[in-house]
Amino acid sequence: MAAERVKAGFLEKRGEWNKAFKRRYFMLMYKQKSLAYAKTQEDSNAGNHQGRIDLGHASIKDLPRESKDFSDDNRAFQIWTPRRVYIVKAETGQEAKAWKDALKEAIEEGVNRQPNNEIPQGLTQHGFDANAAEATEEELLQQLKLNQDTAGPTHPNTAVCLHNLAYFYSKHGQLQKSEQLYTQALKYLIDALGAEHQEVAVCTGNYAVCLKRQGRYDEALQTFRKALELAERTWGPNDEKTSDILYNIYANFYAQGKFADARPYLVRSLEINRAGLGPNHPEVQQSEADLKDLDARIAQSRA
Repeated sequence: MAAERVKAGFLEKRGEWNKAFKRRYFMLMYKQKSLAYAKTQEDSNAGNHQGRIDLGHASIKDLPRESKDFSDDNRAFQIWTPRRVYIVKAETGQEAKAWKDALKEAIEEGVNRQPNNEIPQGLTQHGFDANAAEATEEELLQQLKLNQDTAGPTHPNTAVCLHNLAYFYSKHGQLQKSEQLYTQALKYLIDALGAEHQEVAVCTGNYAVCLKRQGRYDEALQTFRKALELAERTWGPNDEKTSDILYNIYANFYAQGKFADARPYLVRSLEINRAGLGPNHPEVQQSEADLKDLDARIAQSRA
């Protein structure tokens, strides 16, 4: 039997709550139409992937010139799937072109596709992505309608599209509309996947952000804590997604002027990211600056 044809290497990928790019080791499996990613090459070789992008109905697009990630060397590009939009970036424009060509070739190869009413293995893990905000409302509505028509109105794929649209509305200040969609998405996800699923944790965390943006800090805190408990059980206490929720709890307390309450969450988030990303990563440096500001405010309040 012939070995599976693959392409592998490092690319940068957007995070889910934080918008910074993170370097990940990607493995493209042509026959499976699958693009898996891990923190390191060693993790990938051991099968310890953080997530997997199903390419069965995907398309590859260049970034529009108005995107903040656009550059003349075209190092960054988009991977569109029915569930979400990913933004990835190569070290050079030539490397990006090689990846785009490989991805397009894998997408176009004639292989059996997963039925639309089934959840392909690995598709739901780490399913949501902040890059939904890079799409237009019209594009997100089209993705939602496609999944409603093909997978059904309560299918997890549809719930992901509801989440992505809710995320978009939250980022653009349409908070009541966002809250309604988050509530609907959470119901469908819990019904289909169970309350202890990672996508439920992500959706719960982003729903809490929506509550925070409305100034409903007590409700947001309760919701963030639910997301944190679930993230610690599913991803683990030292995972970067757990760190993201901790950072959001810090921000929730900070917005209320509760600086001493905010500090333990920021410190723990910073410790996780230092260990996982290294001391020179932009997110780590930003959190260190946040901690200095926070300590100054705590000292001022006690003076």
